[in-house]
Amino acid sequence: MKLKLFLLSLSFLFLAAFSAHAAAMKQIQYFVGQETVLRNPGDQIDMPFTVFIGEIQPLIKSAEVEIRGVATNQVTPNPTLQVSIDDPTFAQARAKTFVLDSVQRTDPFKIRYDATSYLASVINEGGNWSFTLNLKLDGAAASLLSAKIRLTYTFLPKFLTSGQLDSSTYDTQVPEGAGYNAIMWKGQLPATSRVQFQFATSNSPSGPWNFAGPDGLPTSYYEPSDPDIPIRISPAYHNNMRYFRYRIILKPSNSGLASPRVDDVIINWSP
Repeated sequence: MKLKLFLLSLSFLFLAAFSAHAAAMKQIQYFVGQETVLRNPGDQIDMPFTVFIGEIQPLIKSAEVEIRGVATNQVTPNPTLQVSIDDPTFAQARAKTFVLDSVQRTDPFKIRYDATSYLASVINEGGNWSFTLNLKLDGAAASLLSAKIRLTYTFLPKFLTSGQLDSSTYDTQVPEGAGYNAIMWKGQLPATSRVQFQFATSNSPSGPWNFAGPDGLPTSYYEPSDPDIPIRISPAYHNNMRYFRYRIILKPSNSGLASPRVDDVIINWSP
């Protein structure tokens, strides 16, 4: 049976070494959302997403959203894509308009939207921060829309006691639901630190989402012993569901000075 892999970058990449007396810098990348259906001219797409900052006193230095898609069915000479965050009417100064390729054919595009100023004004401490990416098409349709965000920030070199992040919603595009096999992560696990997961599935993209561990309870967790080791997802609680999300829980070392680094989360499923 054909197996498919979904990868979600959650890269916790250090850009500078830190000491106990100096600020450090880190870059993280999160998946924001995807659209698996064709979106028509005039459509607005709202993608809710959450980022997790695991350190104390973060200071956002840059926040870049990369948006990819394929423009098609052009109806005006200069089709555009409006982009903003937490701004569904595109009325704020942070709203930007990007011109897509004006050639009347199917054209892939990649847009980089600078969200530094807004996120720097909002994120002032460690923890989960939720936002909504707002997109609006004008003059053309678009397919295969996807977005990710890359944050760079400085922080004091001590980590929160623990933190969790819920992924965006993934669509397997299997109408009768998929079979979920295993979860695995890539990265680094310092001594005494921990990485745990919970999994949730639904037949609706809006949920409900009941995150649970291997016994189906919200108090249990999937916990691979190390990176690159798959752990079986309990099929009784998730199979034959089309949509999935996962929750990742990060716990630093006992000293609070070292944290797990998760580069990728891999969900293995079959149609």
